[in-house]
Amino acid sequence: MRYEIFFTTSICVLVFAGCTESPFQQKVDNPQGSQIRGQIALNDLASPEGAYVWLEGANVSTYTDQNGRFELTLPQSSQNGVNGVFDLYIYLANYKFATAQTVVQDGKFLFAQADVNARGELSGTLTIQKILDISTAVTPSAVPKDFAGPILVAVTLHAVLDSVDVVFPKMVGGLLGAVLFKKAETGEVFVDVPDVSARTRFRDKVGNEPRAWVQTVFLGRGGISSSGVYEVIPYFFIEQKELPPELISSLGVDVNEVQSVEAEFAGIPAKRAGGRLIVTD
Repeated sequence: MRYEIFFTTSICVLVFAGCTESPFQQKVDNPQGSQIRGQIALNDLASPEGAYVWLEGANVSTYTDQNGRFELTLPQSSQNGVNGVFDLYIYLANYKFATAQTVVQDGKFLFAQADVNARGELSGTLTIQKILDISTAVTPSAVPKDFAGPILVAVTLHAVLDSVDVVFPKMVGGLLGAVLFKKAETGEVFVDVPDVSARTRFRDKVGNEPRAWVQTVFLGRGGISSSGVYEVIPYFFIEQKELPPELISSLGVDVNEVQSVEAEFAGIPAKRAGGRLIVTD
């Protein structure tokens, strides 16, 4: 989830932006393909489904399936004279991101090079490690759609190993600055912002002792008017230094936005516990 992102890369870059010097002294005669495959796992044995897989430079992406597998394909438009060594990122907001190196020659992946084997697969399973536990409680957890009372949302954070920096945009008085509701059936996102005029960005460091933040929300204020099951998502960003800002922006999120809360924030992948609201007729 956010990321005050200081972009560093150890990779030899590219030609997408108009660089004319090839990183190769000569062409390498290896098997090539427009697609590579791989598999990831989570160190806490949680489901690996839904991790974001993003290729630096080419800005192409996909998600892992329920088994942690993925296939990433270079578009036809990139297959003219594109050469370089690119990092492939595996990302979940509350896990430490992982990378693998790929080599692209003439717009296709070069197999049997860097971290890609001769079959066009990543060499071995990439395991990413959880850095922050996120648990959300909603009280009451079920209400009718015309419910006019308050709903209390509390998020508890706990760093798994080292402390983790988090940022809460639009926070006022120590309360959550916003809460999002994502409808399971349709993917629609509704946003509740208690103070729309707030332009604050509160930064905190979460350690091994659990910390909790709360907010009182109202269905009408967030725009919810239909029954269904909603995922309740507290609005805050997790800072991971060295994470390219282009990765987050590829998800449609502006991490520096303070004037409004973007519904696209709900699309940042993370593994959370709890956080379900049932709205009935």
